[in-house]
Amino acid sequence: CISKVEKRTVKDYLKDIVKIPTFVAELFPETLVFKKYELLFKSTDLEGTEQIMSSSLTIPYVDDEACITGFVVDSHPTLTDLDECPTHRWDKYLINCLPGNAVFQCDLMGFGTQSDKISDYHCKHLLERNTADGMLAAFDFIEDFYDISCEDLPQYNVGYSQGGYSSLAFLRYMETDATEEEKERIKIKHTYSGSGAYDINVMFNTCIEIEDFQYCHYLIKGILTTHEYHPDAYGSIKVEDYLTDYGKQFLQPLINKDNNALQAVLNAVDKDGKKLYTGPRSVFVDEYYSNPDSELRKAVTRACEYENLLDNKWLPSGELTMYYSPCDTMVTPECSKKAEKLFGELDNVEFVVADEEDHIDHQDYGTVFYVSVLLELLTDKIFDY
Repeated sequence: CISKVEKRTVKDYLKDIVKIPTFVAELFPETLVFKKYELLFKSTDLEGTEQIMSSSLTIPYVDDEACITGFVVDSHPTLTDLDECPTHRWDKYLINCLPGNAVFQCDLMGFGTQSDKISDYHCKHLLERNTADGMLAAFDFIEDFYDISCEDLPQYNVGYSQGGYSSLAFLRYMETDATEEEKERIKIKHTYSGSGAYDINVMFNTCIEIEDFQYCHYLIKGILTTHEYHPDAYGSIKVEDYLTDYGKQFLQPLINKDNNALQAVLNAVDKDGKKLYTGPRSVFVDEYYSNPDSELRKAVTRACEYENLLDNKWLPSGELTMYYSPCDTMVTPECSKKAEKLFGELDNVEFVVADEEDHIDHQDYGTVFYVSVLLELLTDKIFDY
């Protein structure tokens, strides 16, 4: 099921992007515009039940003619509102500015049409299958509507932040577990993975130590999600025993997949108008926050082992570039360093890191990442010609 929902020019994209270099904007043809389609496709959940997934598909046009010479799967764009499908914020993502490439973005988090199936990004089981199913659906649409075979185009796998993990997990899936049809049709030329929590155990064990960690509700959701998919790891442990009275207010909205109610909890204030949410200390009791040997912390670690990418059982064989910043305010350097240690000696893996003196926060580093990928893909396209 597909419906065209928007059409934008390059200027429409760039007006909302900060710190984009002028020379990058000048690379785009004056007549370049983009049409975005909403794509609904069939996939399955972990129980094998059929689900309808939502995604977006962005097609570049030059001189009113479709210009598709490549295909990008952009795994889970972030920096979006809780009640909005990440793929609907297409005007915010630089990857959509790339002339010549169709861009597919799948609603992996469960906003949009998947609001009843909220799943944190570390659930690789969902993102692998849903991404592959969505790519094949996009391929079919492009072939039917534009008479272009995506199997014959260079295909790129891209993702930043939570999508950095998603893109890496998708690469692993394609190299280890993909079906014969997926292997035949999906041939990733290069993966660009930016600022992702590559090791889930490290992410859970270190982000809780950051005083001003903004998205602690994702940590709670992650605990509930791993509990849902790996209950044996938790046994009789009750998550609510490790939450403060305020932290317990998160439980029902998360269990009910109610983003509006979750937003209300995040914005709640006390009788003096002071915001209740101040990071992990306002949500977790001291036992969880300060004691890495607490039963819940150990249960989370056990559950995360099922979702871990960096388990020393897989080394990527495809071309991979990993971007990270030691000063990233959202992803701890330990995550990236562990990936670098594991992948560092592989000839096919390149690590790109910001200068340690550049204190780049998470959102600004996202702009740096996408500008870098744009230039890489533009260069790749030039050399192909």
